[in-house]
Amino acid sequence: MAKHEFALMDHVPRQGVRYDQYEGEHLVCAAVDDDAIECRLRDFEILPTYAHTVDHPWGGLCYCGITLIPPHAAREMYWMVCTDPAFDELTAMLKDADREHKWIIHFGI
Repeated sequence: MAKHEFALMDHVPRQGVRYDQYEGEHLVCAAVDDDAIECRLRDFEILPTYAHTVDHPWGGLCYCGITLIPPHAAREMYWMVCTDPAFDELTAMLKDADREHKWIIHFGI
């Protein structure tokens, strides 16, 4: 089964930098099955995110690419998935991102 992975970023993304090859220090990922993500893709479109770089505003998740999720969008995403067991690992990470004001990086399939 294909998976999407999410990780807390150890710094705020910078303009002009692409995060296609991001390998943050001590990168710990939360994996979510593709089926669960696919069912929610349309819902996620309201989230203010960025594709590959903070220079490219996006809405939702880049299904096959890199998404940068700012802390305020992580909070919104938390409320969208917190009752779905398929997102348990991610839910914990989203809470941490909100509490610590950290960005999340999403690695699509």
